[in-house]
Amino acid sequence: MKISIIIPCYNVEEWITKCLDSIELREDIEIILINDSSTDNTNNLIKEWIDVKQFENIKYISNEINIGEGLTLNKGFDRAVGEYVLIVDSDDWLMKKTSVMISELTGEDMIYYDLETNNGTIFKVTQETKMMYCGATKLYKRSFLGETRRNDKRIHGDVELYYKLLEKNPTEKFTSIIFYHYNFPRIGSLTDRFMNSEAMKK
Repeated sequence: MKISIIIPCYNVEEWITKCLDSIELREDIEIILINDSSTDNTNNLIKEWIDVKQFENIKYISNEINIGEGLTLNKGFDRAVGEYVLIVDSDDWLMKKTSVMISELTGEDMIYYDLETNNGTIFKVTQETKMMYCGATKLYKRSFLGETRRNDKRIHGDVELYYKLLEKNPTEKFTSIIFYHYNFPRIGSLTDRFMNSEAMKK
């Protein structure tokens, strides 16, 4: 298995089907879907998609209670068997076929790609800019990830994970492929809710 795509899902009925449809279904990838106790129609839409696609390499996990993105992702890390791990937020989607990225997997610990945002901005990931959008711009080699895991923070836990991995002195590759669509700025997104809550504190 080349890539394990981990998708934590919570109340994304508007976006989940588009997210899943953006993934190229190949024998050398697996999709790990984890529903974090959604209260909308997310669970039913996931099950419908699985029934229609009949893709063998799907692992579906449903949390009995809402535990947050970090701990949900850890469940995905624990179950992944791919050489590389790719995290896709369930309200985002992939811009190109997964095969484009597979061709770039040449053994490094982290493989970076570029992303596009809703306002058309293209974020180019380089050695100098890699700390921005750091949760959604790379694949991790699973053997390098090892036992390193997310904390239970519901916001920006991906940043802490990234710092932990940088401390392990990874080998890195920057591809310049616009592979990921970051569904932001968008009213109601997790980032939007966080920014608004921070503004309310001032």
